[in-house]
Amino acid sequence: REAWFRTEGVDKALQRLSPGGDADQAAAVGYFLDAFAWEYLVQSQEYLRVNLGAGCVVVRYEELQRDFDGEMQRWLGAWNVTEDAEVRAQLINKARKHAPARQTAANHHATSRLYASEYKAAVKKAILANETVAAEIGRQREELGYGGGHKGSRAS
Repeated sequence: REAWFRTEGVDKALQRLSPGGDADQAAAVGYFLDAFAWEYLVQSQEYLRVNLGAGCVVVRYEELQRDFDGEMQRWLGAWNVTEDAEVRAQLINKARKHAPARQTAANHHATSRLYASEYKAAVKKAILANETVAAEIGRQREELGYGGGHKGSRAS
């Protein structure tokens, strides 16, 4: 859904490689990994590692889903934002429109809602079928405190 996906023809290549729809995503995922996703996977983890080493606070998406206001309070505390309850309430109120629970398919960054669960499961299966990728995801999850492997992967 990102503009560069369209301008660079990535969307067309992915569609061409998965003509059967949701069932078999292996060819499209292989292209995606070879073209840029592997480098992105490694680079994004290095970025996280550097930030964690600098003392940055981890904000987990699943925590924002579970308790948006509480996680935002923790985040504001990490940034040493005023303890004034009224000011914090106003800040959280402004941020609430970005809460995961409020995201819809109209927001292209909320991509998980754009696709059927069967399609997402097929993509996940194809990604984790690559043992190198599954091992890397497992290593990264462990570094981030999720435990070894990826739920449903061979690396778990």
